Amino acid sequence: MLRTALVAAAAAMALTQTAAAQTPAPAAPAAPAAAAAPEAAAVSDQDLKAYARVLLDIEKLRATPGALTQPAMAEAVQKAGLDPTKFNDMTKRMTSDSAFNQSVQAAVRELQAAAPAAAPAAAPATGG
Repeated sequence: MLRTALVAAAAAMALTQTAAAQTPAPAAPAAPAAAAAPEAAAVSDQDLKAYARVLLDIEKLRATPGALTQPAMAEAVQKAGLDPTKFNDMTKRMTSDSAFNQSVQAAVRELQAAAPAAAPAAAPATGG
């Protein structure tokens, strides 16, 4: 699961760079992080599951050489119903909020358990 968190951090950094390049600078300075803290605490179950889905999609992209591109990551975020800013905020929170990190990991495990096995099955044990 630490790998998932690292993938999320790397993806967020890439998406942040993409979003920064596409978004005009704000007219006023951003609100202090302390003011955003109460809002950060409220993540819907739907957003949590969407975020977990994006992490799994990014992990799949990472497994395919050349597939892990900024447009592909942005598409995964959009397909899950998150905007890049929300995705990046959640990724930052993964590194700073252990309870949130555990919630995300639980959501990832839940999605993995619900999905059919995409990886090849282990070779059957041979009895002798």
